[in-house]
Amino acid sequence: MLQPMPHALRAFTLIALVLLLLVSIGPARADEQDEAPPVAPVEQLIVRFPPSDDAARQAVPGPLQATGQLSALAATPLEYVRTLADGAHVLRLPEPLPIEEAQRLAARLAAVSGAEYVEPDLVFFPAVVPGDPLYGGAQWNLQAVTSARYGANFPEAWMITTGSPAVIGAILDTGGLLTHEDLAGRTPTGNPGYDFISTLFNANDGDGRDPDPRDPGDWISSTETNSGCPVSPSSWHGSHVAGIFGARANNERGIAGAAWDVPMLVVRVLGKCGGSLSDVADAIRWAAGLSVPGVPNNPTPARVLNLSLGASGSACPVTMQNAINAVNQNGAIVVVAAGNANTSASNMTPANCAGAVVVAASTLSGDRASYSNFGPLVTLAAPGGDSAAAVVSTVNSSATAPSPTGDSYVGYRGTSMATPHVAGAISLMLSANPGLSRAEALEILRNTVTPFPAGSGCIDRCGAGILNAGAAVEEAARRVRQLSFADEPRVIAEGEEVTVTLALNLASNREVSVPYSVGGTASQADHTLRHGRVTFAPGRRSATLSLRVERDAERDPGETLTITLGDPERATLAGPSSLTMIIQDTTAAGRLALSADSLDFGPHRLGASETRSVMVANGGGAPISVTRIDLEGSFARSGGTCPAGFPFSLGPGESCTLVIAFGPNTIGAHSGRAVVGVAEGEARNITLQGSGIEAQVVLPMVRQ
Repeated sequence: MLQPMPHALRAFTLIALVLLLLVSIGPARADEQDEAPPVAPVEQLIVRFPPSDDAARQAVPGPLQATGQLSALAATPLEYVRTLADGAHVLRLPEPLPIEEAQRLAARLAAVSGAEYVEPDLVFFPAVVPGDPLYGGAQWNLQAVTSARYGANFPEAWMITTGSPAVIGAILDTGGLLTHEDLAGRTPTGNPGYDFISTLFNANDGDGRDPDPRDPGDWISSTETNSGCPVSPSSWHGSHVAGIFGARANNERGIAGAAWDVPMLVVRVLGKCGGSLSDVADAIRWAAGLSVPGVPNNPTPARVLNLSLGASGSACPVTMQNAINAVNQNGAIVVVAAGNANTSASNMTPANCAGAVVVAASTLSGDRASYSNFGPLVTLAAPGGDSAAAVVSTVNSSATAPSPTGDSYVGYRGTSMATPHVAGAISLMLSANPGLSRAEALEILRNTVTPFPAGSGCIDRCGAGILNAGAAVEEAARRVRQLSFADEPRVIAEGEEVTVTLALNLASNREVSVPYSVGGTASQADHTLRHGRVTFAPGRRSATLSLRVERDAERDPGETLTITLGDPERATLAGPSSLTMIIQDTTAAGRLALSADSLDFGPHRLGASETRSVMVANGGGAPISVTRIDLEGSFARSGGTCPAGFPFSLGPGESCTLVIAFGPNTIGAHSGRAVVGVAEGEARNITLQGSGIEAQVVLPMVRQ
């Protein structure tokens, strides 16, 4: 016979849904987006020559002839790819071109080649809008903001990423409907999750803790009223939350989730009449990869934990606070519901715990949901729904145990529904920028929100604003240290078309644009491009920029051209932020040139070392003889391509690399110089500086 749950356990209950608002929903076509598709660089041209009468037909060039003719006219080698059904030829460019440049090239070739037309072979993309039947009509909560709809703007986020398998999101709730058509296969490979409910009555599955996180139902029958809980059908609450977070997309079923490619770890902590603080605290630790006695370690730790649950309490219990502290220190981010009591969030646990992201509920119109808790502890709001527009997600149609044929979708309202929007957005932010810290994620969330509309009951009560997932993920991606030069410093000639290749470590589903500027010791007037932007097309990890150094009769040999990338305050670069090239004057005598006249090594611990490289080059038109390379101070040579023996010769335009190491042996500022001498003229100096800081001593933790 089932025993009633002790009163102490009943006290920790699931955040009330208040109403299970069932809505009548039919299939709906996803609205077409008023947004231009991505623009990719052009890799191929299509050319067609006009047909002529039989007498002149021999003059129409064939594929190879056309390729050779157009290559000559374009002054660049083109490669024949294939012939289309209408007789047009596809020719591959030696490197991708921005579409505007490709259009200009095509127009120029068409004008001089006699071709009927030459045009870029454009790249087409699918729109990153899920085709799930309920997305367009029912899922207002995920869509972009309009004057009448305050959604969380996930389509903009999906243009950047739909999630990474390396980022795990944990749903700590009533368990999951793991075979639901929109949830099946969404758990980490080999690890669906865990059931942490230790009390038989709460568990409702015949045992205590076990590795089966499926939801058996949490209904209360009329014969169980001695439990202290009201009669109610099964809520399928955990599956509803999971569907908002990560329901499958583009499967022609139901809805789309916020982070549909982020695996979901299902952690069951709530059952009949809720769940206990002790079980929830253990589950929090386990979900984030920390050990829990008696439970196997979690092989797929979560970076983001969603807790759409709560209990009344004027202070955060020590047990809960300790668990949140531990997982935060382990790199996880805990997202919790503010509560549904229309009162201060300070009266709800875990919303009143330090270190949690606290989410209030907003409505379709951007107002505070009438039930939502509020106050200074709230981080931000997200769509939670109201009686006019609920949040639709995944449930089972059965009132008790799940029916095998009962996959269904209903609309609920609550801060429970608002929370997985934020957890999903953070998961996408981490997918775009895996190195993002909790503090950075919070900063970005607060700084990218959609402001509450005028007259909203959320102003000054529901945190910074309404979640704007698109803006948050874009900012997270922008902060990735992902951009680097693929080229090394080199010697370039006057009048040369200089092409520099840049590399992204992380490709994006949308266009990435990075500013650059051109400087150096040469006159700014010498550069046909002085500043601009480098554009990475969607899905591309490389991009190029070109500039030409014009001739200058008064130029000194060995002047430099420096390309600087990005906003230095945002640290978007994986490597050095600038690339310096030496301009060669072949009409002048040989002359020593260096790619840098100073190097700053920054602070380094005693006993450690750091290296920097300098290009040593001949910027003139006659050979030079390098007679010495001397280092002073706490600096020494550390390899490179410059010969160790002297003298050695550098012909016109030749260069070698000098690698300098800084190894401080005392605390404080260090300065020195590198001196490079040549037989043909004065020596050149490179000013060197760095600082030594105290070495860190790590002691083992031992018990005396």
